[in-house]
Amino acid sequence: PNHTMGIVERPKWYKLQFSENPEKHVMIRALEKIDDPGVFFSTINGLENSKEALLFIHGFNVKFDSGIRRAAQISYDMDFGGVSLAYSWPSQGKVRDYNKDKSNADWSFPHLAEFLTELSSKGKFDRIHIMAHSMGTRVLCKAIKEARNSGADLKLANVILAAPDLDSQVFKEQYFDHVDDSSERLTVYVSSDDAALKVSSKINGFSRLGLSNPNIVVIPDM
Repeated sequence: PNHTMGIVERPKWYKLQFSENPEKHVMIRALEKIDDPGVFFSTINGLENSKEALLFIHGFNVKFDSGIRRAAQISYDMDFGGVSLAYSWPSQGKVRDYNKDKSNADWSFPHLAEFLTELSSKGKFDRIHIMAHSMGTRVLCKAIKEARNSGADLKLANVILAAPDLDSQVFKEQYFDHVDDSSERLTVYVSSDDAALKVSSKINGFSRLGLSNPNIVVIPDM
C-alpha cells in the first residue's frame, strides 16, 4: 500500500524487519516450474491482455529472486498492461564476482537468442518490448546478433538499454546494426556517475556505453 515508485521494498534489519510481509515488501508469492516450452507458451498466450510483452533482463550482481522482483516493480510502476516476463541469467550475485558474471553472461547469450526466437514465433504478441540493464545488455546484444545470424525475425518494438555495460566502440561496430534493424525504437539510458560502470571501465580498460563521462555516445537512430 505504501509502495514508492522505483523502489523494491525489502525487509530492513534496522527497522526490525526480519521476514517478508506482503503488506510492506515486494516478494515472490508463488513459484511454479514449467519444463515444457509448449506449456509455457500456451500459458502466456492464454493470459489476458496478451497483445504485448515486456521482457526484463537483469544485470551484474543480481540473483534470480532479485531479478524477478525488479521485473515486477518495473511492470507495476509503468502500469504495463501486457504480459511481463523476466530472463534470468546465472549471475553470482556478488560484487567481487564480476569476471564470473561476465563469463556467465557470454555463456548465456545463445540461450537467450533461442528464447527470443521462440518468443517472436510462438508468442501471440503484436509487440515485444525489451529492457536490459547493466551486464544484461551484453547478453541481449549478443543474443540479438546470434538470432539474426541464424535467420530469425525478432519483430521487437522498444529495446531499452539501461546503463549498458558494453564497450562503446564494440557496440557501434558489432551490435548496433543488429539491434537497430531488429527494433522499432532503440533507447539508451546513460549516467555520468555510475559506480559499477566506472569500475567496469577500469577492469576492461575501455569506456562503457552507459557512461556519459567524458562523452555521450551518439548514433543516428538511437
